[in-house]
Amino acid sequence: MRREIPPIAKTQILGFVAVFAALYSVLIFKVFTVPITHDEAWTVINYTKYSTWEIMMYPDAWPNNHILNTLFTKFSCWIFGTHDWSARIPNLLFYIVYAFGVFRFLRVTIQDKMYLFLPAALLFLLSPYFLDFFALSRGYGISSALTMLSLSFFVSGFHHRINKHIWWAVGLALLASYANFTVLVFWAAAVLMAALYFLLFKSSWGECLKRWGILAITSVGYLTLIAQPIYKMRSTDQFEYWTSKGFYDETIFSVVHKSLLDSGVFTRADWVAFGVFLCTIFLWVIALLILFKSRFSKEGFRQPLVIISLVLAFTVSVNLIQTSVLGVPNLNGRTALFLLPIFTALIVSGLRFIPKGKFRGVGPVLAGLIVLIAIQHLTTTVRTDSFKEWKFDASTFVVLDEIESKDGSKVTLATHWLYNNSFAFYKKYESVPWLELASYDEVIDPASNADYYYLPSEEVHLLEERFQIVSEYQGGAVLMKRLD
Repeated sequence: MRREIPPIAKTQILGFVAVFAALYSVLIFKVFTVPITHDEAWTVINYTKYSTWEIMMYPDAWPNNHILNTLFTKFSCWIFGTHDWSARIPNLLFYIVYAFGVFRFLRVTIQDKMYLFLPAALLFLLSPYFLDFFALSRGYGISSALTMLSLSFFVSGFHHRINKHIWWAVGLALLASYANFTVLVFWAAAVLMAALYFLLFKSSWGECLKRWGILAITSVGYLTLIAQPIYKMRSTDQFEYWTSKGFYDETIFSVVHKSLLDSGVFTRADWVAFGVFLCTIFLWVIALLILFKSRFSKEGFRQPLVIISLVLAFTVSVNLIQTSVLGVPNLNGRTALFLLPIFTALIVSGLRFIPKGKFRGVGPVLAGLIVLIAIQHLTTTVRTDSFKEWKFDASTFVVLDEIESKDGSKVTLATHWLYNNSFAFYKKYESVPWLELASYDEVIDPASNADYYYLPSEEVHLLEERFQIVSEYQGGAVLMKRLD
């Protein structure tokens, strides 16, 4: 007999679909209207010309090559032609994967408190900075989506004791790390989680050892595949693009700070970061109490809060070991984005422990508060004309329109190195025959004979003798014209 879905569940699920669809429409709009950014352009220009195997083996040591993203970008451009939007299509599609992962996770976690389904979903969407990466040709959106889906399979696998789901979780974690090597710490944690599952729910030691063997062989095979790219980056210090002030300052605070950019509600990122830290510790304590109460039985390990607590604890531990032993700095900003779904999943798992009985009004009040804060935060922080991490590239189209020659004669544009890739992309792949782009140069050239110079406002003084300001744009960019 088919089970009837309660009306409140239908309403919450429809709300979930509506919210994701609304944000998806924003991402689609940005994919097709916002100029390509510095790192995206370099991925397309430099890497899509290589074969699949060359991309997998890293043709150079530059970490711009997020392998899985580069392969998807190459395939998309092969199908649709090389455009800014075709390079971004893979990440846009992975937003659906992310939504599916959130939905799967909530089905298990919030099943007995369906009035919290939509508010809990909104917690996964509170960072427009995070959502930007599903409209960019970078590996961060893909890896975060696969991390979320992997989490959902760990929860359903442990909770319902489904071996197949555990294998799915490990495989998805592996793919997530192949889209962005900073996620290797999560993949390592996933292997540990799978090993723990096969130990806890073994029918015999022979079966357990067999599955551990498969995990070990798969892990060694994967490490062999990525050994050359990792070696190339390590040998040229490509992991030194961020500092190491400690996991809290470098990772937790940086992600929270960037997620709250432009917020009219959360104006103190330090308070919010500390709140996230305290909440994490509190929920870890509850998870530990659950295990103690169950005497570390299988039943205790089937609780979603315990499962996510272990995933996060393993991930953070691997990161700290990596930092102390290998000297690799803590993750920062976009390199730590995959941790956002994990922290959010931990907080959402804790919602199951909202008190009932005479305190039953706490849940609905909290749900309403989450919805109101989410609406206010998203409506004040979502931007449709730029990407928060690459705001400096938001005006490429405007600049091209402003300097375009009316009679078709050549116009020479010199740029600061930061802006060069975006213009180079449109010069190479789009129809701008009148544009002559000066060569890439990391130093501003005061003796340049270019018709126009596009550079940051703080470097205008270098050109004031021979150029005058024509226009100023968001992100501190300035267009200057050569004096005749």
